[in-house]
Amino acid sequence: MVEMALVAPLLVLLLGGIVIFGIGVFYQQQVTNAVREAARYAATHSTTAQYSVDSNRDPRDASGLPPDSYIYGGGDIPPTWARMTQAARDAVFGVDKSLIRISACWSGFWRINPDGTKVSASAFDALPPAGASPPDTAWFDCHMGGIDPKTNSSSIPCPPPSTTVSDDEGAAIPGNSVTVFGCYTWIPPLAGFLLLPDEITMRAVVTEVIHRQQ
Repeated sequence: MVEMALVAPLLVLLLGGIVIFGIGVFYQQQVTNAVREAARYAATHSTTAQYSVDSNRDPRDASGLPPDSYIYGGGDIPPTWARMTQAARDAVFGVDKSLIRISACWSGFWRINPDGTKVSASAFDALPPAGASPPDTAWFDCHMGGIDPKTNSSSIPCPPPSTTVSDDEGAAIPGNSVTVFGCYTWIPPLAGFLLLPDEITMRAVVTEVIHRQQ
């Protein structure tokens, strides 16, 4: 009885820790899968698609494509990206889908000066000219609330901020890329007993090249 009394609490904590760790891994996997599906949806629903996912930048300002080529998706107004978020939430199970938070931003090329600065506010979505030397075009990664999600995702709060025009470095056109950030705030059971924090924020980031669809 004495040995049981000494060993049982440790055994229960060990088994509970294994179960809770497994749940945490499962939830992280669901968040990653949701973000992957959101990125895939955004990449294949460019401004050439019937139901498009648009960046905050007015895509009709993008160079090289006529305004009539843009078809907006059922009244979805940036920066809500309702269809992309729904695609992400439809891909998960075993998690409260309403707590999966999604945000996205668009990266692209800019014309640059010899010192590396941008030529002007309208010189974006400019593909590098063939054989240019030195190159007069550079790639700029987008941000979320001024934070680069690909290098510093842990600094992005959950829910993430809606990206602004200044966060997007390109429009939602083929050749650019979309970066999707997703997060889920989990309250683990028995947190006080297992020395876990009261809340654990799980994050995932996926970047996809935007594709053309007719």
